[in-house]
Amino acid sequence: LKISQMQANGNNMIVGFATVAGKTYRLEYSGTLQNGSWTAVQDGIAGTGGTIQVTDTGGAAQPQRFYRIVVR
Repeated sequence: LKISQMQANGNNMIVGFATVAGKTYRLEYSGTLQNGSWTAVQDGIAGTGGTIQVTDTGGAAQPQRFYRIVVR
C-alpha cells in the first residue's frame, strides 16, 4: 500500500492510492510525524479495486505536510 499520486491543484493537494474492494481506508496528514499529530483528511473511503483520489483542501499551501493511509 502506497501513495501513487500527489499533485498540487492551487492550494489543494490531490492524493491518489490503489485500493482493494471490500476494504475501507482513511487518509491522514501530519505536519510533524509526531504521535497524536495525525488528522483525518477523509475517513470511510470504500475500496473499489482501483485508484482513489482524495483532495486535501489547503494541503498544498502548507510548508510541510506528511500523509499516511490507514486500512480499516
